[in-house]
Amino acid sequence: ATSIYGWRMIATEINPMSIRSARDMVAANELDELIDVRAQERSRSIFDGVLHPEEVVDFTMCNPPFYPSKEAFQAENARKQRGLSKSRQARRNVSSLPVDATTTSCQSTAGMSNNFGGNDHELWCNGGEVSFVKNMIRESELYWDRCIWFTSLVSRKDNLPKIERIVRMKGTRRNNVGRRTRSQVDVQAVQRLPMGTGHKRSTILMWSFMDEEQRQEWGTRRWS
Repeated sequence: ATSIYGWRMIATEINPMSIRSARDMVAANELDELIDVRAQERSRSIFDGVLHPEEVVDFTMCNPPFYPSKEAFQAENARKQRGLSKSRQARRNVSSLPVDATTTSCQSTAGMSNNFGGNDHELWCNGGEVSFVKNMIRESELYWDRCIWFTSLVSRKDNLPKIERIVRMKGTRRNNVGRRTRSQVDVQAVQRLPMGTGHKRSTILMWSFMDEEQRQEWGTRRWS
């Protein structure tokens, strides 16, 4: 976003080593004026403790940990390793088959691939991506008038309807005098943005607490 469009970005991280690495990369690319790497000292928070008072952002993006536990990650990792081993063996066994048969055999295992690497907090959390994004949705309600679009990657197809149901639930908003009230229809817009390469498919789920008129007013005020 910064390199291509020149946008100002805020990057957040809870791991001290990752924070140092991110700041080193930002400095090495001379992007200090555009990328602000901030430490999130509250491990259970997303926006709280990161955004400054009255600070506004145009959108947020997140790639949440999607395994519900370390054991679940290890089991899935072992399954993928077995799948890759079988795939390599299959490729050796089909070396004398016609081209079409070889292509089909290789493609049949491509969908098994997923990210294997990452720190523990990047790969799993209690409850997996449903729990993580649910917490993000809860916090986003408190910042409804300080961001147009909140977004998160949803890696697992079966989790998408679960998370979308959560984001459409009633939330908390502020009325004109600043008190907290319950709104009949809190989330004004929800969108899905499909993405993927090959057999790997994911979805970016987007939600906004502003209606179309409010979003247009925001754009006029911020970008004109």
